[in-house]
Amino acid sequence: MQYSDKRISDLLKPPYVDTASGDIGRQQLGASIKSVWTQPLPGEDTAPEQRIIHCRIVELAETVKLYRIGVRKALGYHKCGSHDDLDWITSFRLLAFNEGQWDTVRYEKGIHEPENDEIIWFDLNGVPASSVIIEARSCGIDEWWTGWNLTEDAFILEGSEPQNKLQRKENRHTSSVSLTDDLPDGLTAEMNAGEVRYRSRFLEVGFCLGKSGFSYLSLDETGNSKTERNLLRYQPGMNLQGIRLHPVGQHPFSGLFLRYEVDGKTSVNGNTVTYEMEIPQAGQTFRL
Repeated sequence: MQYSDKRISDLLKPPYVDTASGDIGRQQLGASIKSVWTQPLPGEDTAPEQRIIHCRIVELAETVKLYRIGVRKALGYHKCGSHDDLDWITSFRLLAFNEGQWDTVRYEKGIHEPENDEIIWFDLNGVPASSVIIEARSCGIDEWWTGWNLTEDAFILEGSEPQNKLQRKENRHTSSVSLTDDLPDGLTAEMNAGEVRYRSRFLEVGFCLGKSGFSYLSLDETGNSKTERNLLRYQPGMNLQGIRLHPVGQHPFSGLFLRYEVDGKTSVNGNTVTYEMEIPQAGQTFRL
């Protein structure tokens, strides 16, 4: 099928957004992978009543046209002690979000095993969508239990290239800090760059001042103050802590990457940390 659009892109590989730290913090936005429980669909008569599958999730800030989806071989689930097996999708379902509802665009079953360099294409006929869910329903090796690796690399989703590029938005909270002397016995507190940090023999925990969420967390069940290892995943351009809000069909108001369109205040009073936040665009307020 021929399309008139000048620019067609793989919507599963959206453009990168640079962070203030350059290449060290470069992060990819858009398509993610989620594991979900599911029940059998029509045509899945031999499937378990409950099983876990994986999905590719595409969240865009505007409506685009979907042209075709391709499936190809990719790494399957790696079993302990085995070599890397190339698995393949044998059935999938694609759902598109448009005008406030989800619709099933394609539900394909009985897909044959591709050659190693083959892509099997299915037309989507330019259907409009602002968000997409691609469910990997079954596969050649692991059958009804589709894995993360396979779902990540098995699909290509071609559509019109979005024009509304995601812009950085990194609001910061105002803050007020009062570290009083009447902390609980055995607990100390101090201010560091952008955080307040508490320590005891068993625990070391830090709270961000500019955004909601932890900055540090370490435990020592022996009570020997061995809390030098941060258990949280922290890296430039990514914040896995605090509130997240990404309305379907819109840009994220508060997300993992470079998005924090929140009006907030952080208050520290002794060993109590309070976050008060408002997201005017969504009409929501939070107090943590």
